[in-house]
Amino acid sequence: MLFFNLLGYPTHFGQIECIKLVASSNFTEKRIGYLGLSQLLDEQSDILIMVTSSIKKDLNERGNNFVIALGLTAIAEISTDYMCRELYPEVKRLMKTGTPYIKQKAILAAIRTLKNIPDTIEDFLEIIDLLVYDKSQSVILATVTLMVEILRIDESYVKSFRKYVTTLVRTLKNLLMSGYAPEYEIGGVKDPFLQVKILNLLRKLGEKNSDASDEMSDILAQIATNTESTKNPGNSVLSESVRTIMGIEAS
Repeated sequence: MLFFNLLGYPTHFGQIECIKLVASSNFTEKRIGYLGLSQLLDEQSDILIMVTSSIKKDLNERGNNFVIALGLTAIAEISTDYMCRELYPEVKRLMKTGTPYIKQKAILAAIRTLKNIPDTIEDFLEIIDLLVYDKSQSVILATVTLMVEILRIDESYVKSFRKYVTTLVRTLKNLLMSGYAPEYEIGGVKDPFLQVKILNLLRKLGEKNSDASDEMSDILAQIATNTESTKNPGNSVLSESVRTIMGIEAS
């Protein structure tokens, strides 16, 4: 069916089979079902309503993170407004209680939820209070992405997010100064993806606010002078740091 789809032929005749596979108790079949779901259907497909209960059951699966991750990934990729309203209580719970692997997937599902139903932003603010202090780099990256998305939807939240400037600056300092997890290092730069995302958020928080701008100015100077500029990962961080310096109330 994926091959038919790649060739441009209609595959609606087999979509119901994807839903049957998602409901299967066999993990291999379930994984194939979710793959078909994400590739052959989109949020315009009416048939997605039928799969909501199966995803809800998978999100409540005890002790099997791989099944939970499949459900969260499906929400992040193809969920409709109806699915988000039905499933976001489970997403919120997993953002708080899951392993770092599950938390990251749940935050990405939350981003999709906010895009579909912006009136749930308030429900996720209390969880951001917990996640922004997480020790996992991947969880922090996803959390900062969630905060950027909230500000894109509603800029009025910038005031409530300014209290995290100190924490974000400390995270950047740790990236630069301490031995952060080597698996995130790219081209001699420690986790450039996380650095760029935090710099992006700091620019939004420092804009038109001198107190927040003063708090982040030292770390921006450190990044500008200490980042490796002979390779692209370093250049991406330097580029974002310059945009942040130009965007905040810096002298």
